[in-house]
Amino acid sequence: MLWGQQRVHHRELFMFISLGALKCRIDAVKDVVDMGQADNKFYQYKKLLHDGDILLNCVPKLTRVINV
Repeated sequence: MLWGQQRVHHRELFMFISLGALKCRIDAVKDVVDMGQADNKFYQYKKLLHDGDILLNCVPKLTRVINV
């Protein structure tokens, strides 16, 4: 049985899942959210974040070279 905040979270999750914003399902018996396998968009997003971090780390070095 769900109480308080947990019930609100389940309702919000259900809303996002039904709108197609999240690709997962709620297993009410085990009381878990099953995300399944990661799709291609997940890996593209992860690579984009990684490449963005590398770029942001290069910017201070570039500004030092330009200012010298």
